[in-house]
Amino acid sequence: MNRNSQENFFAPGVFSVVVTVACALFFWLATYYFSSEPKLESFAYWDAKIYEQNGWLPLLLSFVICLSSAFLLNRFVNRFAIIRTQTALPGLFLVLFVGADKALQTNASALFGLFILIISLWQLLLMHYRKQEIRSAFNIMLLMTAASFACFELVYLIPLFFIGFLMFQSFGGRVFISALLGVFTAVLMLTSAFFLFNGLEALQEFVLSNLWLQFQPRAFDIAEMVYYSFLFFLLLIAIIHVINSFHKEKNQVRRSFEYFFVCIFALLALYVFRAEFGSQIITLASLFGSLFLAYLFSIGGGLARMFLLLYILFSFAYFVNHIFPYSYLLW
Repeated sequence: MNRNSQENFFAPGVFSVVVTVACALFFWLATYYFSSEPKLESFAYWDAKIYEQNGWLPLLLSFVICLSSAFLLNRFVNRFAIIRTQTALPGLFLVLFVGADKALQTNASALFGLFILIISLWQLLLMHYRKQEIRSAFNIMLLMTAASFACFELVYLIPLFFIGFLMFQSFGGRVFISALLGVFTAVLMLTSAFFLFNGLEALQEFVLSNLWLQFQPRAFDIAEMVYYSFLFFLLLIAIIHVINSFHKEKNQVRRSFEYFFVCIFALLALYVFRAEFGSQIITLASLFGSLFLAYLFSIGGGLARMFLLLYILFSFAYFVNHIFPYSYLLW
């Protein structure tokens, strides 16, 4: 397959949409029909509340939000030319990453946080490209603060956007005040809404159950160790390829990936201290992992295609391991 046909094959269009939706349907339907009913404690806080009332509704919500995030991510990448070629790979990788892990599949609140994170990154790049500093700073903090009421890990990412303001040379007094107003507006609106619907007790319980940092290593089974070790190895290769290709990219693209480096390493550090909420953090990190992997494939040749095939095989094998009994023999 030559380079041009490779670009056309993964370009946004009907084929890429069909492939992405088909992968998502496979993962979510297999989980619904073949997986054992999840335990209540396996859900995040708000997902557990929904599950108590509506059974498998969190799985349906996560399916819709994951696909929406995948298509929005593709639009984001191509809108700002973050990857050299027009591609639908980031969205496909996102679906593979989330769909392969049942713990991520059923975490609708974290996927909602992922969706908001993509929109916030879009606003951040608009600050740089269109010089809409004040409006974008307000929108980012409003969205991130409001969404943190559903996915608390977004609270820890808010400082990263102030770092982004500095890295994209958009920080100033008015931007800082606008960002603080966005935080204050979101907190005021949501606490008022919880108060009106007699939900302050649930809000307090949600905040107190999430507001802590503690070094507590998480136990992994053999399948998780193999799968996530491979992903970490693949991510390192992708990062090395991105760094080696910096001299070929425009300043805006280099700055964007430098910021993505900061974000993904911050999420890895956060995981060390919040391993109990690992599924939420991994869901958010899957956004940046998908970007790096898509970039690797866009600039790589046969080696990149080999890693792509291995990634797909590992994803499906890991998924089968969680769905069907005795599938541990695959490992």
